[in-house]
Amino acid sequence: EWAKDLHQSIRRRHAEGSARQDYPYPPIPGYRSHPMLALEEGQSLARAAERFGDAYGEELKDLAKSSLYEILERFVQPDGLILERLGQNYQPVDTMMGRYVNPGHTLECVWFMIHQAMFLEDRDAIAKAAEVCRATCARAWDAEFGGIPQFMDREGGRPRGDVPLKFENHVMVQKLMNLWDKKLWWPHSEALYALLLVYEQTGGPWALEEYQRFHDYTFRTFPHPDSSVGEWIQIRNRQGEPEETVVALPVKDPMHIVRAFMHILDTLKRIIDRDQHA
Repeated sequence: EWAKDLHQSIRRRHAEGSARQDYPYPPIPGYRSHPMLALEEGQSLARAAERFGDAYGEELKDLAKSSLYEILERFVQPDGLILERLGQNYQPVDTMMGRYVNPGHTLECVWFMIHQAMFLEDRDAIAKAAEVCRATCARAWDAEFGGIPQFMDREGGRPRGDVPLKFENHVMVQKLMNLWDKKLWWPHSEALYALLLVYEQTGGPWALEEYQRFHDYTFRTFPHPDSSVGEWIQIRNRQGEPEETVVALPVKDPMHIVRAFMHILDTLKRIIDRDQHA
């Protein structure tokens, strides 16, 4: 009930335009973002509502379904990448803010989409999400130092494109220009789960090979060198060295890692059980 009340409050305030939208970063006027959070919150809350026999679950299922197809049909580009922002008309905008890709968000969104497509039994949507995963990993991987950057241009490498004068000092533009190549722990944990899930659902050998490449880099780079610490280092520079800087929120957020590895363990169990009974 508490979660439902909060969710309904958020949706109402968003529809009214009264919701606070400047945290953690102010929005960029003239752009719209892909609804990956609406997708995940919709399907997660729908499962909870169904468990407790709440009719709100049907509305949540519709939200998750419409969010899935909005991403696949509008935000996924012909090259398989998901642009972080489109114009209000859902068309790409040839500016730095319109060209950039957030590989971590995309790979997280991949498994959001596959979860929903599995629920809908939509194999075409699963295949499309798998291709997003393949295209993103291929374009984002740093061939020189390994791993994937925080941000990239849709053609790979440093974000580029025109920046209108009124946006030059926008916090998001500054991050794109100055912090794009940082290697963060959370995109890599999201990549590991997305790739393993793609492998389970499609059987594509490329996904397993890519998973191993990410696995080797991630466990070579992020765990603290002193294993007794039992912790990962949050931020690395492009070369893989630790950095004391704030690149996102001014907190150390380990949620992504724990969640991803819970899903990874479940997926590995399913794969093993499947192979043993094949």
